[in-house]
Amino acid sequence: MRAMILAAGLGTRLRPLTNDRPKALVEVAGRTLLEITLSRLQSFGVREVIVNVHHFADMMVGYLKANHNFGMHIELSREDSLAELKQLAGIGEFGSQLVRLRALSAVDELPTTERRLLATLREAYGLDREPDMGTLEELAEGWRPYRMWVCVCLRRAGGEGAGMMHSRAAG
Repeated sequence: MRAMILAAGLGTRLRPLTNDRPKALVEVAGRTLLEITLSRLQSFGVREVIVNVHHFADMMVGYLKANHNFGMHIELSREDSLAELKQLAGIGEFGSQLVRLRALSAVDELPTTERRLLATLREAYGLDREPDMGTLEELAEGWRPYRMWVCVCLRRAGGEGAGMMHSRAAG
């Protein structure tokens, strides 16, 4: 029997525990969430597991290797989703971040290269120019833990719609 463990998320709701490790490697009673999950799967007869990884992926690889895959056949699926989504026609930078936001629950992700959003921020905050990375981080600090949703709202308020979130029926 095979199973898949979805472990590619950013673990934003477990911060600060996930500032330096993936959520799957957070410990509970001396065992990682990944070890607990794998043990439970083994108890149900699962011997083959696919684990998708993204956030601190190399740490997950090292952990599984150090523990001899807990005696199971484990394959890793690296989720380089953002780069792949950007390559799709019609999705673009902001749209790919929205898709990733929904898929990974990455609500505190900050889009940094969306031109229309940066122009809207310039106007909304009365800036002389589009914000650079430092200014953007400073502005967005107060929006935590929902920076991506605030960006969606700001971009929509800028009159351009929100890309994939904008309804054609609404105009």
